Amino acid sequence: MLGASGDIAVLRVVVLWMNRSPQRIQEWLSQQGVTKMIPYDIDTRWNYTLVMIEAALSNRAALQAWIKDHLEL
Repeated sequence: MLGASGDIAVLRVVVLWMNRSPQRIQEWLSQQGVTKMIPYDIDTRWNYTLVMIEAALSNRAALQAWIKDHLEL
């Protein structure tokens, strides 16, 4: 997966890829079970890694289905 190693690094790559396209954002939000967008980790905000992980955990099933549907990841 794009050379990312570690769970948080993989999550960052998936979220970055998802947030880079309005079509992918719309597709993510239209998925069943999605409660909100997963924010990308920002280096200057000390707690944004935690915010990203919490959002990913609350959307865990949808995120796993998203990754399975997008083989380019």
